[in-house]
Amino acid sequence: MSGERLPEPERSILVKAINGDAASFESLVKRYENAAFALAFRMCHDRHLAADVTQEIFLQLYRKLGRYDLDRPFTPWFFRLATNMAINALKLRQNRRSKVASEIGDGDGRDPLSQIPSSVPAAADQAMDDERRERLRKLIAALPEKYSAIVALRYLQELSVEEIGDALSMPVGTVKVRLYRARDLLRRRLEQEGLLAE
Repeated sequence: MSGERLPEPERSILVKAINGDAASFESLVKRYENAAFALAFRMCHDRHLAADVTQEIFLQLYRKLGRYDLDRPFTPWFFRLATNMAINALKLRQNRRSKVASEIGDGDGRDPLSQIPSSVPAAADQAMDDERRERLRKLIAALPEKYSAIVALRYLQELSVEEIGDALSMPVGTVKVRLYRARDLLRRRLEQEGLLAE
């Protein structure tokens, strides 16, 4: 991967953006904003937070573009930046939730909002499908951080194992092991929740 040369049009846009050309940077934003939002949403599972993370991704891109090595593929570098921003946002949100839960909790350490029973309309099949999708989304969101980033890059952004390794500065073997463990963990949780067809 590291020996690949960027296609000339992309290289030209990146060189101009690195040198401060606003139109070229805007071109990069337009090219990657949907992918950045999709990645942020897959990791954060909250549209408002994902929109904030997406803005932060491009702010950081603007600040750090000068550090990008034109001899390396851009996409994995960009997704490393995007993934790091999403992980930071998740950590910040979890810290805030813990603080709020401890301030308004009943002393047993549980988040009182999580104890409210959900009302699921039982009449329509669509409602049941929506419930299953929501439960699945929560299971994916509950994956450990080290797995959620890899799952998002593999299945949302469709990066290869090698590109994920490059994006996360991780050996390919580690990516494969974590991807396997993430799928196994998700499968077991799906079975426990009754969401996996037998």
